[in-house]
Amino acid sequence: DKESGEVREVGYIVAEDQTVYGTISQTAISTISDIISAVEENTFELPVEIGVALRKSNGGREFITLSVF
Repeated sequence: DKESGEVREVGYIVAEDQTVYGTISQTAISTISDIISAVEENTFELPVEIGVALRKSNGGREFITLSVF
């Protein structure tokens, strides 16, 4: 944030069509980090297919889930 000087960690995923998706969600960033670790440990073969879904909580809040296929 330019005004407050606050620095935030940002996570990115690049799609096959080179579209870049970014997030400041710590949960999503953690999941992205876990996926990278799994790829580095050869748990998955490249390319990794990641599903993104918009869900709604019981309280009515929207959130995004990431899944590895």
